[in-house]
Amino acid sequence: MSLFTWPFKRKQYAGLGNPRFVGDIVAANEAINDALAAIIGTTNIAAGGTLIIGQSYVVMGGSITYNSSLYTVGQVFTAVAGFTTFTTSAGGYVVSNDFFIVSGLDFIGGVTNTFNPGIFYLQGQFYIINAPFTEGLYLAANPTDTMPQPFGDGNSRNIYTLMQAVTTSTPSGTTTPEFLGNMNAYRIGLKYINTLIQALVVTTSSLGSAAFKTVTNTPTAGQIPYWDNLYTKTQISNGFLKIDGSNGPMTGPLVLNADPTDAKGAATKSYVDSQGAKRLVSGNTVVGDISSSNTNVTVSLGTTLADNNYLVLITVISLGTPGNDATTIFVVHNKTTTGFDVLFHEVASVVQDISIDWVVFHF
Repeated sequence: MSLFTWPFKRKQYAGLGNPRFVGDIVAANEAINDALAAIIGTTNIAAGGTLIIGQSYVVMGGSITYNSSLYTVGQVFTAVAGFTTFTTSAGGYVVSNDFFIVSGLDFIGGVTNTFNPGIFYLQGQFYIINAPFTEGLYLAANPTDTMPQPFGDGNSRNIYTLMQAVTTSTPSGTTTPEFLGNMNAYRIGLKYINTLIQALVVTTSSLGSAAFKTVTNTPTAGQIPYWDNLYTKTQISNGFLKIDGSNGPMTGPLVLNADPTDAKGAATKSYVDSQGAKRLVSGNTVVGDISSSNTNVTVSLGTTLADNNYLVLITVISLGTPGNDATTIFVVHNKTTTGFDVLFHEVASVVQDISIDWVVFHF
């Protein structure tokens, strides 16, 4: 049982304490309303609050600006992609313009089709329609204060608001849809499913149809469909580099997004090149005997460098008698972009048999 027809809301008065009630039924009625409101989501949305794309909203106070358009009390708008908040300069707020049937409102077919009384949700609040009504009408909110009680200041005040509804033939942003047929699509269970479908439709529209391509081939046991192709677990596993690198090496280049900042981060080629000398080219040149006091040997790089600002490292290799081959000194000169010269001098007049290994570095 209930003290009065549900739904209802407890009224509050500034500066006055409501009389104390010990009846459990009164408290239970109010708790039911609060619980359903929390589950469904009846919280007013203020400026800056998050709107759901594809959901429609109605302005309940002041005025608001959404997607560069101004809306006033009673006007409805639908949230679109890219615009999930609104602003206000007049304390405006919105609530969901959603509607669904909680209970009752059954369709009764006949000579004159009618709907039984019931409870429904509209724009953030639950309402009750107490009497049957004919098909083709809309329901609009018509709250009525009820249950007068004496207060400590000697005045009697209504302490509850009965959230009831009335029928209307004129639709507006604050009315339900037109009641036609069984209205099953608006019952709370199906309404929830329809909301999910609507969200999926919006997502599909945002991503484009290519994001949901139909697989034309029929998978068999052990196969996974992806676009127009079918893959086995092994094929998918082999298509990705595992964390232990067991199915490497990679067949293409790995391109990093930036130079490393972590001590163990992978380095890019440009980073390594910028950190010190870079080996450009190397080779070996046979010199043989230093037959005069100053023997010049020209070394060709075998390529053309960007400039001659490079470092040459040379090692003399003995091919003959070590004692004889150790009687030479040398100096590098005349560096060009295609080669360099090595000028040798012999300390003792003996026959040498030497070659040089050389490496060119660039800074």
